[in-house]
Amino acid sequence: MDSVKITSDNLICGLFEDRSYKGCMLQEYIRDRVDSWKDAIAIKSMETGVTYTYSDVLENSRAFASALIKQGFQKGDVIAVVLPNIPEYSSIVFGIWEAGLTASLMNPLYTSEEINYQLDLCRIKSVIVNADSFKTVQCIDGVEKIIMFASALQSVQSFQLGRDQERTIAVLPFFHSYGFQGGIAHSMLKGVHVMTLTKFQPEIFVNAVRQHRPTFFALVPTVVSFLVSDTVTSQDLESTHTVIVGGGPTSPVTVDSFNKKFRASLLSVYGLTELSPLSHRCVKEKAGSVGLPAPMTYSKVVDPETGNSLKKYMYGEICVKGPQVMKGYFDNEGATNAVIDREGWFHTGDWGYFDEENYLFIVDRIKDIIKVKGFQVSPTEIENMLKEHAKVADVAVIGIPDFSAGELPRAFVVPQDGVTIMPEELIDFISGRLANFKHLKGGIEFVDSLPRNPTGKILRKELFKNHINKQFK
Repeated sequence: MDSVKITSDNLICGLFEDRSYKGCMLQEYIRDRVDSWKDAIAIKSMETGVTYTYSDVLENSRAFASALIKQGFQKGDVIAVVLPNIPEYSSIVFGIWEAGLTASLMNPLYTSEEINYQLDLCRIKSVIVNADSFKTVQCIDGVEKIIMFASALQSVQSFQLGRDQERTIAVLPFFHSYGFQGGIAHSMLKGVHVMTLTKFQPEIFVNAVRQHRPTFFALVPTVVSFLVSDTVTSQDLESTHTVIVGGGPTSPVTVDSFNKKFRASLLSVYGLTELSPLSHRCVKEKAGSVGLPAPMTYSKVVDPETGNSLKKYMYGEICVKGPQVMKGYFDNEGATNAVIDREGWFHTGDWGYFDEENYLFIVDRIKDIIKVKGFQVSPTEIENMLKEHAKVADVAVIGIPDFSAGELPRAFVVPQDGVTIMPEELIDFISGRLANFKHLKGGIEFVDSLPRNPTGKILRKELFKNHINKQFK
C-alpha cells in the first residue's frame, strides 16, 4: 500500500493513519492508550534507580497540575523547565500542560545570562529546577523558583516488566524537541520502558546498553558515529532492531560502517523544532534519504527565486504544510511571516530534492551553502568526502570571504588520535573527485574539536566568527 499521494502540482502528501487524536491534548491521548500497560515500567533513572510506572507518570502529572493551579498560576502562564534527563521530566511537563499552562524547556547547562534572556523573551512566571540547576538561577530576580526533588513525586515500587516490552535509553536531551518527542512522547504512546541518563558519558552509556539491551534508539549522527567506533561491539546491539537518526545529516561513511557492523535498521527522520518536530521519516532503509512525508503532511521543493514547485531530482528549498507546523514564533510576527507564507507553507531553509520514489534528500542548509563565483557548494558534500580519509576523525567546512570569488571553502579538521596530517594529503584526496570551484582554496585548519550544539549539529557561525577574529588580530 502506498504511503504517499502525489498531486498534479508536484506536492507530495503522507497518507492518513489515525485521526482519533484530533482535538486531544498529548497527555490525554496517552492516557487513553496506556490501560493495557499501566503497570509496566515507563521510565527509570540509570544513575539513581528511581522508577515510575505508566500509572505513576499520569497520576503524578495530575497531582502536579493541581498543585500549580492551587499556587495561583493561570491559563497561558509560562513555566520554564530547567532540568536534565530525569525520570520526573514527563510528569512535570504533562502536569504543566494539564494545568493549562505553557512549558518552556531550557538547557540546564545554560549560564545565568542565557537563562535570563529566555525568561524575558518568553515572559516566564516560574522556573522549575533541581539542586544543580538552582545554582544557576538563584541569582535571577522576578521569577518564582520551584525546586523539584525526586521524592516530591510518588513512585510505586511494585511493577511489571513485560517480556516483550520495548526498551530504549534516552540519550538526547529532553529539553530539545527531538529528544522530548523520541524519549518521552513517542515512547509513552508505544508503552516503551525508557531509561534516562542525565548526560551522555560513553562508559556509562555502553555499560547501560550491555546491561539493559535496548530494542531501539532515537539518536543524532554524533552518537551513531560513536556506535561504529571500537568502543562498541556488534554484540552490544544484538537486541536492537531499529536506530532512528535525526537532527542533522549522517555521513555515508558512518551509515556504511553501521550497516556492516550491526543488524539493526538505521532509519533517518527529518524535521525542525518549528515542525513539532517531525515532517519526514523513512519506512525503509534508503541511503542518504530522510524518507517520506509523515501522515497528513504535504511537502514540496520550490525554486527560492520564483516559488514554483520543482520536479523530481531538481534542487530547491524544502517546504512543509501540515498540522504539526507551528502557529508562529512567540511575539514575533515579522519572523513568523518570513517563514510561513500566506498559504500556510513553512519554508524550512533546507536545500534538497525528491527522487523517483518520493523520498526526500537533504543537501544542506540554504544559509550554509557556499557561493564560489556564482556556483553553489554544499559544505556537507566536502565534509562527507573528507571523512572517508583514514586520518580524519571529524571535519566541518564553511565559506570564508574572498574578494575575487565571493567565498571560498575552508575546512576545520580534527585528526584521528596520534596521527599527523599534512594539508596537502587532504587536498590531493579530494581534488580529483570534486569540481575545481569546490576545492579547499580557503585553506585547511587543524583543530582539537568542533563546536556543536546539544544535539550534535556543527556551529558553523562559531567557526566563522573565530576565523574572522583571527584575521584581525
